[in-house]
Amino acid sequence: MPAAAAKPTITRAEVHEALERLYDGPSLAQVTLAARLPAVSGLDSVPGRALKLRALLLDAIELLQPARSQSFRSAATRSYDVIAMHFVRGLSMARVAAELYVSERQVYRDLAHAEARVAEILSTGGGEAGSGQRAGTMPQADPVRSELQGFAQESGRVDVAELLSHAVRTVAPLAERLGVSFDCSQFGSPILATGDEALLRATFVQMLSIATRHATGNTVSVAVYPLKERVTVVVTLSCRSVRELRSAFGDLASLMDAQRLKWSLEESVAGTCRVSTTLSRIPCRTVLLLEDNPSAVELYRRYLSGNGEWELVAAPTADAAIEIARQGHPAVIVLDLLMPAKDGWQVLQTLRALPKTADIPVLICSVFDESDLASALGANNYLKKPVSREQFLAGLRACAAGRRSRP
Repeated sequence: MPAAAAKPTITRAEVHEALERLYDGPSLAQVTLAARLPAVSGLDSVPGRALKLRALLLDAIELLQPARSQSFRSAATRSYDVIAMHFVRGLSMARVAAELYVSERQVYRDLAHAEARVAEILSTGGGEAGSGQRAGTMPQADPVRSELQGFAQESGRVDVAELLSHAVRTVAPLAERLGVSFDCSQFGSPILATGDEALLRATFVQMLSIATRHATGNTVSVAVYPLKERVTVVVTLSCRSVRELRSAFGDLASLMDAQRLKWSLEESVAGTCRVSTTLSRIPCRTVLLLEDNPSAVELYRRYLSGNGEWELVAAPTADAAIEIARQGHPAVIVLDLLMPAKDGWQVLQTLRALPKTADIPVLICSVFDESDLASALGANNYLKKPVSREQFLAGLRACAAGRRSRP
């Protein structure tokens, strides 16, 4: 039989490094301990590694809790209390010393002993679920992960600005009671991203609720930074302790990890904390419009204004539209049929004949009902004027999705 693989010998320093980042998912996944433990290093995703390592560390800490028969003043009890209070609850070492009625020097000694014991447990595989369980205790499950079991996440198009506005309105009564106000910026227009709407709504509400309850100042700042490929939400507040705030974010960290959201919690300046999370952004899609009527151009522009999904580019002539399509490859081309010099039919046939534009969806908007001819010549959708905003947006989305709609 092949020899069993030797279990890694974990050091106290590796445990300490991981515990310092217990509630910082991305950082926790990159610590030395994450690479040393096969149960963690074998996972592909960063959130998966962070969740697994956090679970192993918390399970190992729970194994330090002595039987009830031991005195609360015993060294074993004190070691467990120190590591749980400092790293799990986020209390400062001075606060732990005051809570346990011992000196800070003693607290540091107890913490070093507890970290060494956690290292031993992880080295022998005792942190794995179901192994090494202390008699008389039940394994400590992550309540968020338990709650999400069986929850089918549905990733789709979400408006980050709308979800944050909802979160601000939801937490506003609590903020008013605590004398805290929200300083919001960049919520004016839709900011589209991908995610599960229900989970993101819960995430933002929880984020603002925690920030409100832990703010030592009168203001919590909420900002959104939409970049080309991502959207970052940043909550800034004054707080007593970054470590205490990390502890408060424990369950929310599990919720964000479950959604594979990149997030961080850091002290930006003395007494000021920044919590941020990043989502994948859905960039605006370009609509190339060929329309000689200025009123119609303005109407379509108003239809797309504030939508966050589409950006309108109006071409002054048919030749300009063809060239823009060749160079920019827009998401959808919208054509009017009655045009001077070169009409919409000619433009459509040219677009379908050019290799660089042959696959671009075309939506025709015309006062004539020629949907059959338009389809035969390669148009994707046809709308008869006058066109409402709902019809226009539905036509664009159908084109982009490769569907044909009825005239």
